[in-house]
Amino acid sequence: MFIGDLKADEVTVIIGVDPGLAATGAAALVAGDDGFDVVFAETMKTSSKTPVSERLSAIETWFAGILEEYKPARVSVEEVFIHGRHPTTAVNMAQARGVVLAACGSTGVEVLEYAPKRVKQAITGSGAASKEQVQKMVLRHLNIEEFAGDEHAADAAALALCAAFDVEKGDIA
Repeated sequence: MFIGDLKADEVTVIIGVDPGLAATGAAALVAGDDGFDVVFAETMKTSSKTPVSERLSAIETWFAGILEEYKPARVSVEEVFIHGRHPTTAVNMAQARGVVLAACGSTGVEVLEYAPKRVKQAITGSGAASKEQVQKMVLRHLNIEEFAGDEHAADAAALALCAAFDVEKGDIA
């Protein structure tokens, strides 16, 4: 299913975002006849040789375009987590996350924030699941054999699924 086949007043689009300065993944899901369909999955990559301000601007422009095209009801974004051995990763993630949140704020779209353990719990049933286990369950939930995007887009799909499950359960109106 392609977004061109969808009418905005007939479907609810949920976008998941896996923010990062080097790579930000995004995936858009809609409810289908037998679960959820991926209508978009992509990763925006930036070069470490480019100034940070330009990298963040590129991420914001890219993501604002996604918001404009898919007009989601909700955006699900990963919360910042601190790696004990890699604190710089958390800072870079927070910067990318900030421009994603700013783009959402500019459009008024509802933002849902999830800790990695919460996403793992929702997708696999275990908050301690490995990345590989999460990716396998994302494929199962989406009824597909392989994911078209890379690992960042797959993580974004997991975030979107987590939000979709919460909406389905009535945890979110």
